[in-house]
Amino acid sequence: MQAEDQRIKHVEESFNLLRKSKRGFTDAFYEHLFAEAPEITPLFKNTSMEVQSEKLYESLILLVENLRNPELLASVLKPLGKAHVGYGVNTSHYPIIGKCLLDTLEKYLNDAWTPEVKKAWEETLNAVVSLMLEGAGTPLPPTEMSKEEPPVLNKNVDVHALVEDSFTHIRKHKEKFAERFYALLFEESPQLKPLFKETNIHRQSEKLYESLVLLVENIRNPEVLQSVLGPLGQNHKAYGAIEQHYPFVGAALLKALEEYIGDDWTKEVAQAWTDTYGAVMEMMLAGTENSSVNEVESIHEEELSEKKEEISRRKKRSRLTYIQKQKLRAKKTLLTLFARWFWKSPKWVIGLLASLFFFVLVLIAQYVPGLQVVLDALEPLSIFLAVLLIVKESPERKRQFHYQAWSIIDGATGIENSRARIIALEDLCDDGVSLTDLDLNEARLQEIELNGADLSRVNFHKAQLNDAEMYYVNMDHANLSEANAPGIVLYRSNLSFSNFKKGNFSSANLSKANLMFADLSEGNFSGVNFRGAQMKGAHFEGAYMSGADLRGAEVILEDLEKAYLVNTILPDGTLHK
Repeated sequence: MQAEDQRIKHVEESFNLLRKSKRGFTDAFYEHLFAEAPEITPLFKNTSMEVQSEKLYESLILLVENLRNPELLASVLKPLGKAHVGYGVNTSHYPIIGKCLLDTLEKYLNDAWTPEVKKAWEETLNAVVSLMLEGAGTPLPPTEMSKEEPPVLNKNVDVHALVEDSFTHIRKHKEKFAERFYALLFEESPQLKPLFKETNIHRQSEKLYESLVLLVENIRNPEVLQSVLGPLGQNHKAYGAIEQHYPFVGAALLKALEEYIGDDWTKEVAQAWTDTYGAVMEMMLAGTENSSVNEVESIHEEELSEKKEEISRRKKRSRLTYIQKQKLRAKKTLLTLFARWFWKSPKWVIGLLASLFFFVLVLIAQYVPGLQVVLDALEPLSIFLAVLLIVKESPERKRQFHYQAWSIIDGATGIENSRARIIALEDLCDDGVSLTDLDLNEARLQEIELNGADLSRVNFHKAQLNDAEMYYVNMDHANLSEANAPGIVLYRSNLSFSNFKKGNFSSANLSKANLMFADLSEGNFSGVNFRGAQMKGAHFEGAYMSGADLRGAEVILEDLEKAYLVNTILPDGTLHK
């Protein structure tokens, strides 16, 4: 076991020397690989080498950070080996790739490439190849590393008690522990930072500790944990978390636990926490099965709509259903058209039509029992017309209402939370008033409804737009940078030249939207519906689009490759791996 620890230490320490030159290292590897094995080049013909280099480095991080957690490593490498079969990789490619990787390591490590380090990397890569080929269905004979069994706990040891007792160390330092976990996570896995950029880390640290308490206190009640962890996994998928992220999180968690548990972090305790996290990971991933990409692809459009509506109803129990809202909007449209006609028509037209209506009512009264009684009870026609014309004479009231609404909006400038502002904006939108050039910087506008609004050049910088509804809006040149808008609906909206940079729009609906020349760089668009969207000229540098659906979208694929696309459905319907 001491030799095994030394081998892992050699790999970890030597890899730390490569972190400062990661891009140069990965580029050198692929250059060497294509020179040594040109027959492999066709496997990468449709691949962005910039993205591929990033993936290689992330894979090496995953490997090095989980060398002490072979179960977690195996759970990732076996599916990865199976996936590579689909890319055209076969058994003969692995020795060539391994040799090129070792040659590149030697080149970059220079004097640090000792015989001991070389042997450590050779044994490690042999174990990796063995696991990947096992996942591909063509296992090699076991290597020295794969022969070694994980620590076996004494049958008399209570695994639950080990977790419960060791957690007492964490209770004493709960805030520092949680902060240390996230520091380790972001330090070792910087590619996960986009998932947390709109998150208050202090509050997130509290949630982490609360989750650990829930785990430890219910570790003997798996049914309770399953009922909580399954939905939690589904929620995390909506935030952009995918299966490949779990080992990174597990590695950071175990490392933080080891630091704070200290001398009591024995082999048995480490294995108990590893097994516990493995069980947690399985429960959370099981919760994502109902919303997997394969399932989404297999259901019809109508079923997909119903499924999304069911999710929406759970999130907004007190709000109207989609069908009810559509009917309400239809009624609103008719009333709006009538109101506009009423206010624009001359007074004599209104008076004439009212007189004709009253005259027709008198004529048919003799044929409708009871109607004459009603008419007899009414005031004379002159009163009816007078009231109507008085109403007609009240455009000043309408202007006064709009003035008050704008006063409320202007008065709320700089105020984060104002319910009156939301109502005023919705009322002006219903009256067809243009809302262009508004400054709504950092405004809290959750669940606001501005369907059909003219929001051109509006400043939504750092605004809270969770679950907002903005069908058919005109939002060209709008500023939504760093906005927090998960679940926002911008169906068929004009968003050309808008700035979404560093914003959080996870699970949003941007289907059939115009996003031409929009800036989506560094934004979180995980799980977003981009189906049928126009996206030519858009900027995708660093955009996080894991699980997004781009079927039928008009986009330049070379630009799209600049985004993070794991499990993304591409415009042609294929799944990006």
